[in-house]
This record gives sequence, C-alpha cells and structure tokens, in this order.
Amino acid sequence: MVALEKELEKIKQNKAIAIGIGVALLVLLLLLLYFAYHRDLQLWFNPEVSEELVLKQIRSHGVAVALLFFCLIGIMCAIPGVPTSVVCVFVGVCYGPVVGSLINIGGNLMGNLVAIALFRRIKLIDKRHGKNEWVKAISRMKHPKVGLTLGYMIPVVPTFLVNYTATLKGYTEREVLLPVLLGVLPTSVFYALGGDALLSGNFRRLLLVAAGLVVILLSVGLLKRHEKREKAK
Repeated sequence: MVALEKELEKIKQNKAIAIGIGVALLVLLLLLLYFAYHRDLQLWFNPEVSEELVLKQIRSHGVAVALLFFCLIGIMCAIPGVPTSVVCVFVGVCYGPVVGSLINIGGNLMGNLVAIALFRRIKLIDKRHGKNEWVKAISRMKHPKVGLTLGYMIPVVPTFLVNYTATLKGYTEREVLLPVLLGVLPTSVFYALGGDALLSGNFRRLLLVAAGLVVILLSVGLLKRHEKREKAK
C-alpha cells in the first residue's frame, strides 16, 4: 500500500511538471501569435477596411508563423483535455485548405508522437486508466493499430487515452507513426477546409465539412459495437 501511494505521488508530480512546462510553452506561443496577428485583428474589426485587404493581410504570414502554429497544435495535442479544433480551424483561415491541412496534420502527428514518447519513458498516468472503456475497446481489437487509428480519428475519444493505449500495447513511436498519421488526417483536413470556407463565406463547403465530421463521429459506433462483442464472449 505504501509503495502504491509513493508511485501515485510520483506520477502526480511528473504530471504536474509536464503539464506546467506544456502550459508555459502554450502561453508563450499564444503571445507570439498575438503579436504576429495584432494588426490583422485591428483591420478585421475596422468597418472602413475592405474585405480584400483583410484577407490579403491574414494570408500574408509566412513560414515562421506557420511553425508557431505547428508547435502550438503539437503542444495542445500532447496536453490532456486541451482541444485543438479551434486552432486548426483558424489555421485554415490563415493559410487556406492545402497549407493549413499540412500544418494541422504535422502538428497533430508530432504532438501525439511526443506524448507517446513521454508515456513510454516517464510515469505520467496510473494503471487505473487501463480500465477505461476506450482503452479496453482498442486494446481488445484483433488489430489494435486499426483501433488506434479510429481513436485518433474520432474527436470525442480523449487523445491521451489513445496514446496511453499505444504504450500499453508496447508500440514504439515508429510503429504507431502510420496509425497516428491516418487517424489525424481526416479531421485535420476538415478543420482546414472549414476555416477556409468560413473566411470565403462558402457555406456549401461548410455543409460538406460538417457532414464529414458527422460521419467520423458515427465511427464511435464501431468501437462501441466491438466492445460489446468482446464483453459477450
């Protein structure tokens, strides 16, 4: 019992340090992005400025700002409970569908791989999370990597639990590279398309993006159905 309490305390300390560093980096990146887009925001809320000028200004930022977004998404993805959807949509607004998608995919991929690397080397989650329904549903699948892909793909599944499941299965970062990539790709693209559609006022594309996200959410049923089958055995 004493050993267990010490282990839980160590996990708590490790988690606090990791999240503290992550939040500090998050705040720093947000401040840098605010300074980068300060003038853009002023133009956005100025009724005398034309839409063409606002659009041109928003889309005038280059590689340096793109790297800030890349790192921001990666850090947000690695911190439990921090959603990346709003930032990914904003990236679509700022960089368009193609470059925006690449930034979103790269950031989400990096963030998840970093989280898995940390979970493998530092005790950040106690074993009680192994009893979580999502962890069990993915772990019990005949092809767990397919389950991981679905887990990363479905927004309602907490990403940190999917990353934790990958470490429980003993996968290395290289072994989960493809499942993570395939998993984050659809939503990363949809968010970028949605952001671009918001800026251009393309409501037809917005409806298509919304329909795509609904289809992804319906994939929750696949994991739920598999969990029920496994329980019935």
